[in-house]
Amino acid sequence: MLTTSSQGAPRTLMQALFMQKACIATNLGSVRDLFFKDNFLLYGCDENQLKYGLKLLLEHPQILKEFLRAKLA
Repeated sequence: MLTTSSQGAPRTLMQALFMQKACIATNLGSVRDLFFKDNFLLYGCDENQLKYGLKLLLEHPQILKEFLRAKLA
């Protein structure tokens, strides 16, 4: 999970995506430029939206499998 209010091009997010990890990030700066065909969950800076995204991944592990399947296709 990357929660930032002033991030340029976050290397940590790029590395996590490269390693095929499920990611949640705030929709700011260059973060949105890394978003492509639902490759990670992208939310506004609202704390409740970020909590929802994290809860979604934790309670529905099949979403993680869908991330991996989409990345390998």
